[in-house]
Amino acid sequence: MLKRIAEQAGATPDLISHSFSRGGAQHANGDDRLAAQSIFDRGAWDMAKTNKAFAYITNTAREDRKVARVLSGWTADDVPAMVDVAALDHASRERLGRFQVLLFGSCTGLNQQPLNVSIKVLSVLTAYLIRYYPQLKELSPSAPIITRVEECLVAAGIPIADMLAWSVALDNEAAPPAQEKHQHEAQHHCSKLDHLLAVIQELTAMNKALAARVTIVEAALVKSKKAPQEIAEEDTTRESLDQEPKPKRIKNQVTHLSAAWYEWYTRVPRVWDSLDRQKKSESRHVVAFMKIFLVGGFALDTRVEDQVRDAGRRAEGAVLAILKSRNVNAKGAGGVLSALRPLHKSGVLDERIVAYKRLITVGSIVDPAPADTQDILAIVGHVLEVDQMHNTP
Repeated sequence: MLKRIAEQAGATPDLISHSFSRGGAQHANGDDRLAAQSIFDRGAWDMAKTNKAFAYITNTAREDRKVARVLSGWTADDVPAMVDVAALDHASRERLGRFQVLLFGSCTGLNQQPLNVSIKVLSVLTAYLIRYYPQLKELSPSAPIITRVEECLVAAGIPIADMLAWSVALDNEAAPPAQEKHQHEAQHHCSKLDHLLAVIQELTAMNKALAARVTIVEAALVKSKKAPQEIAEEDTTRESLDQEPKPKRIKNQVTHLSAAWYEWYTRVPRVWDSLDRQKKSESRHVVAFMKIFLVGGFALDTRVEDQVRDAGRRAEGAVLAILKSRNVNAKGAGGVLSALRPLHKSGVLDERIVAYKRLITVGSIVDPAPADTQDILAIVGHVLEVDQMHNTP
């Protein structure tokens, strides 16, 4: 029967025999419980073809999985389970769904489907991020990943206590099965204790922060009841004790204008809703200055990221060209903002601001940002007076 099919398909018998033998051997070797001798006997290989059989089944999926287990801290025969948020209850999954959309907003919901990451993959990534959140927070509380996670937690309305509870639940779900050897039991037991210690340390830090806030409130109440002279004496004593030099601030990485523009319009949660007032104010003014350099107006749709990125690059090029003509070499958002503010106060940018306001009036600008962030630059005065004289009948 196989020969009749092969003749009609135009395949040679040698190719069918070779492909079937090789594929069957590799597929059978994928089961860890099947010995190589059984594969050879079933395939009816004689001693002259045993070397070929070994070549078929070595370096296949079974060997790769064993090596991966050993490199991940497991034994070669362990069966590690993958952690997923599906192990949690329905209410927790709904809340984590909102958190997941905020955290991975840049790789989901795109118009081009091949660019969207699978929801199953994102669920697994979210589960492992929640599971190891206490350890990451302990290693570096100010790391970008911790800051991003906490911003998304605030935007999703999820308290840190729930995050820690989910971390413990997912760690219990990922606990390996009981091992026969005492040595393996001790190893996984220590790993479990390390995770619980990290959670306890995070809870201890939260309690210390709450205790410090209570102390501040109590001190303020006591201070309000004391005489002004006693308060002045205590402040003088406190200033004399606090003589330790403050640690130097670490310089942040330079943020280019186009990156600040792109972050302003595409980041989730939005920058204008951020709790960091300094970053929100700086980004708002940087973007406001960039807008007045887009001659002819612009129309943005936050769903089309290429459109947002192109407008940001055009504005960045125009701003840097003006600064270069004045021998200013600033490229970062903070340095450019410091260089543009004196120009604004001196009235050099008044003509651009007036032109920008006209574009808003005639509807040549489509800005998805809130209305209170679109037109914040004031005119110094002399350009406005000339403009009013021309418009007077």
